Amino acid sequence: MAIPESRKIFRNKAIATRVRAILEERFPQAFAPAGAEKKPLKIGMDADILLAMPELTRKGLACALADYTWGPTYCRHVLAGAARVGLDGEPCGHVSDAEAAYAADRMKLFTKRQPKPGQPEKEAAADG
Repeated sequence: MAIPESRKIFRNKAIATRVRAILEERFPQAFAPAGAEKKPLKIGMDADILLAMPELTRKGLACALADYTWGPTYCRHVLAGAARVGLDGEPCGHVSDAEAAYAADRMKLFTKRQPKPGQPEKEAAADG
């Protein structure tokens, strides 16, 4: 599964890190720190955040949300029927079967074994 073009646009780690820290501080019930268990976010969370924090830029918020939702810690919790949370941490909808399937496909990106230096790709794939 290749990284979608839309994902590549938002790969500014410095902006993402800065805005994520703001979101974690302002909305701790919704945004967990790096490495902590993450709950699936409400669909349309970006609009809610911009209403609550108009000082944030759309690009900065998009970078932060992409960074937050792209990794394995988030994806492993996007399961069919799991509750999504709003800014206050309260349930706001559920993960659909299609959304869970997409997250499972993304998890494959993180679980693929990379060949060790000098090891042919065929052998690395056989190990996993």
